Amino acid sequence: MVALRDIETYILGNIDELTKECAHMCRANHIHTMLTLDVEEVYEGCEYCLIYTALDHLDLPTLSLSSGIEYVILDDAVIEVLENGVAIYSMNTFKERLRDLLEFGIVTKDEVKNIEEWVKSRTSEH
Repeated sequence: MVALRDIETYILGNIDELTKECAHMCRANHIHTMLTLDVEEVYEGCEYCLIYTALDHLDLPTLSLSSGIEYVILDDAVIEVLENGVAIYSMNTFKERLRDLLEFGIVTKDEVKNIEEWVKSRTSEH
């Protein structure tokens, strides 16, 4: 499986191409050559586009919900892709995040169960 640092390395190694693809969100004179991905962080704007595009290039398995939220499971983190941002969670805080989403009615109990089963299947493979 892929780790968070692998995605960061991919982004930094392909920053010119990714920035061109994200030209609608990234100013040409504001290149993110020092983008660091960390858990418990939210990325928006240009950084969101760079991460989203890198995930698309890497063709990683995702789980999409009817609410529009997508999840990517990594060795060491969970990436939550929203409409205008990317949040990165540790496995422990991701469980809390699911409880919050359920509590606020953003996801259903069935969706939480499906997410938990999917996470378990992805993490038990490695």
